Amino acid sequence: MDQIHINATENGRIENFSDSEININTLYVDGAMDFIYSTGLSVHEININAGSTVLLGEGITYKWNEIHAVGTCNNFIQISSNHSEIETQKTEMEYAILLNITFKGNATAQNTSLLGNSSGVELSPSDSRILYWIGGSGDWNDPNNWSFSSGGGPANCIPSGIDDVIFDDQSFEENGETVTVQKDAFAKNFKWQVSGDIQILFPISQGHRLFINGSMIVEHKTLQFNDSRGTIQFVTNENSILDTKDIFIAGHVSFNGPGTWTLESGLSILGTTNFNSGKLILNKNQLTSSIFFSLSLLPREIDMSDSRWLIRSGANSSLRLYWDDLTLNTDRSHLHISSGDEISIHSSEDNLNPEVLFDSISVESQNLIFNVSSSNLILKCNYLNLIRNTSFSGKFEAREVIFHQMQKYEFIGGAILDAISVKMEDECEEGVLFYSKERSQPGVLHFPADTEIPRLMAQNIHVNSGNILAPGGVDNGNNKGIEFEEGNGRVLYWIGGSGNWHDKQNWSTSSGGEGGACPPGIRDDVVFDENSFQSSEDRVISSQIKSAICHDFTFHSRALSDQLNVDLYLHGSMTLEKTIGEESEMTLFCMSLEEEVHQLHNSQFEIIEIIGSGIHNFDGNIRIRRSMDQHDGTLNLQNGIIQTRYFYIRKDVQNPVTLDHAILQFYHELQNTLNIFSSNSSFEVKNIGDSYIEYLGPKNNLTVNRNTHLGKVIFQNP
Repeated sequence: MDQIHINATENGRIENFSDSEININTLYVDGAMDFIYSTGLSVHEININAGSTVLLGEGITYKWNEIHAVGTCNNFIQISSNHSEIETQKTEMEYAILLNITFKGNATAQNTSLLGNSSGVELSPSDSRILYWIGGSGDWNDPNNWSFSSGGGPANCIPSGIDDVIFDDQSFEENGETVTVQKDAFAKNFKWQVSGDIQILFPISQGHRLFINGSMIVEHKTLQFNDSRGTIQFVTNENSILDTKDIFIAGHVSFNGPGTWTLESGLSILGTTNFNSGKLILNKNQLTSSIFFSLSLLPREIDMSDSRWLIRSGANSSLRLYWDDLTLNTDRSHLHISSGDEISIHSSEDNLNPEVLFDSISVESQNLIFNVSSSNLILKCNYLNLIRNTSFSGKFEAREVIFHQMQKYEFIGGAILDAISVKMEDECEEGVLFYSKERSQPGVLHFPADTEIPRLMAQNIHVNSGNILAPGGVDNGNNKGIEFEEGNGRVLYWIGGSGNWHDKQNWSTSSGGEGGACPPGIRDDVVFDENSFQSSEDRVISSQIKSAICHDFTFHSRALSDQLNVDLYLHGSMTLEKTIGEESEMTLFCMSLEEEVHQLHNSQFEIIEIIGSGIHNFDGNIRIRRSMDQHDGTLNLQNGIIQTRYFYIRKDVQNPVTLDHAILQFYHELQNTLNIFSSNSSFEVKNIGDSYIEYLGPKNNLTVNRNTHLGKVIFQNP
């Protein structure tokens, strides 16, 4: 091809999906150009006009023999990638921004910014400037908002990646004025010196970025990065300072560059943090993050020695690390997870550093998963305080681990926990749950000899070294190395009307008696009767930080209220003499090893899970808003209609599901699913009397193993 002209306001594109190289003599770019899919593309001469942006594909080498890219001081040329190479013999580049580009050959430029991991360009001496914001509210890329002196006239230029910017008391006049970033913006050092009793808003629009090629220094907390959609990119290749005075950055933050960032105060990021390269030193300060990713293949180092890292700000908060080429210095540090769903660490098979070391970790987030997904990795820490429900997947070691009563600890896929010291916290010994849902992949523990865990309920847990003493505990099947000692249960009565399941003042040892009894444990029966509530509006709730546990559960018809919002781990039977109302949100986990009869009296549940290996008989009508999930045991549904949207039968289930004068009805108006994963090659849903499976919805899924026998199935609205 001789000449191609690209004039595009949004990403123009040249794509090469062939195995052959495409040769272009002259290429003109005016606007936005995307070369992400341009492998095998050779250009003799490329001309890039002022104001154009060029995006390159990661890991691609481009052959551009001659490059002409001349911008102006208020209309830069931007060439960026995650990491790309350009082979060239002749360049004419001025007022350009180069991000994560490695040049090979003969590349020169002037008044040009090398950001992030850019190299291979010989820069002519350029005078870095200091630009002051003027004029109050305005857009960063408007040259009328910048001056070469504080409060001076317009400079008619905007900052580049080699220019310092200063916001001071001459920049604004009124509280609530705004600096907008509506396309990519650049600076060397960012200095905020605005004082007084005002707040200045600094929104960065969705998809756009503020690149800081040096330090960020905030002298007064008068700055608000209030837009959650944009990104601040720190792209230094030298030693820089982050002194943000712990103001909340509502948007995202990325670290891209081989340099070092040292905190001089707390750093709080509400959006996603991507730590892609360089070194971050917390320097005895606190890093607060929500979603933190460090998944790059480039060298990275985080020094949190003598510092604190707090993960918070939402249910989806997480920490995900790719361990290859990542170094952690955690001496005398603390990682605290106050909210979040996952701590995930993985590596390649070639990784030579198998140990992920932390000093101190505490978990206050509900249902956090520690996921060490690579078989050649192990997470080690000196102190591990598991305040809330926690799941483990992978290998773990701790010098000291602290468990808490009324919590559940799950070991997924044969997870291993090795602890030198084990402690239990909490005044009341209600019970604690150690379990794996899969009989074929038990959790493996290495604990000290005669480790005492009162009222432990365990299922599929193997203590392979040392042993556990469990006074008052419950053996829920397939456990090794645990000595269960019989304990006496209590009968506890709910009192006081509305309240929290875990509040002592709501439990008494007599009907209508005085409160103050420890909440129910795994051997305690609970009763709700005519003395439990004061009105029909009373509601029982379960704390988000503890699990509700009991043995037998009885709800008398004389109880005034029918509103229960609890996730209940039931170790015995449930008898409901009245219907639990539609406003209730109750999840039921059936844990028993024995034969139990559950009489549920037309009640509604969010979820029912069968976990214990006993026989679970459900009698009468039940409505399950979301799903029934059977992990183990034998399930008999009898004398009624059992409505659900999803029904999962897991691989450890061997015995048939029996419908005894019962209908298993999938009722939802959008989608219904029955999945049978049982490893029993001749699994059966057995029908007694006029029993059958019925689908009412228009979209229905049915997945079963080979040779599964279902009996009668009716599709009412196929």
